[in-house]
Amino acid sequence: MIEAVVVETLETAPPDATHWSTCQRWAFCAITTSPGARAFYNQCRQNGDTHQHALRALANRLVGLLHGCLRHHTPYDEHTA
Repeated sequence: MIEAVVVETLETAPPDATHWSTCQRWAFCAITTSPGARAFYNQCRQNGDTHQHALRALANRLVGLLHGCLRHHTPYDEHTA
């Protein structure tokens, strides 16, 4: 007998802080320490995104930057990102 597996995504997870994804926590930490991340977050908020949507967008951007650094074997530099 095969059991169904329930997968929680960012959209279906309860809005509880204990269910934040690692990427959202990373984004939350980034907006407090990185001027570039804070500027991106603020831009998302000014465009009408909620806090959660802005964090998700920042997390997606950070993952994309990490992927680019790993793919091209280059260190991260906020000034060129």
